[in-house]
Amino acid sequence: MFKPTSKAGSKRANSGVAAVELAVSLPLLVLCVLGSIEITNGIFLRQGLHVAAYEGAKELSSTGGTLTTANAQIGNILSARSIVGASVTMTPNDPAQIVRGTNVTVRVTAPAGGNSPLRRFLGNRILAAEVVMRRN
Repeated sequence: MFKPTSKAGSKRANSGVAAVELAVSLPLLVLCVLGSIEITNGIFLRQGLHVAAYEGAKELSSTGGTLTTANAQIGNILSARSIVGASVTMTPNDPAQIVRGTNVTVRVTAPAGGNSPLRRFLGNRILAAEVVMRRN
């Protein structure tokens, strides 16, 4: 009926089960942690692009705002957030065309891979942010 087992044999069997559980679950845990870091960094990058585009559009649409001051504002934000490889497009790009009531569009793009610590999950995606404001 009841078969007694020794404690030494039971202890070795439990350590083997623990090793197998660790071997199965550790890669999944590491993948989840690294994926969370990458996704969080992507959100931070996209938010930085939105802030830069917003501040550039705000500068360009304000009275006395120029392309030079808007580019400087965008550059300051991008460098403060350590975003590299960004490109900026502003329309209209002729300061003489920017009169009161004109829509000003600022689009900032940056590669996700070049701004990621892991450069795996987001890959070669280009993240973009676009803001449209009316000149005062």
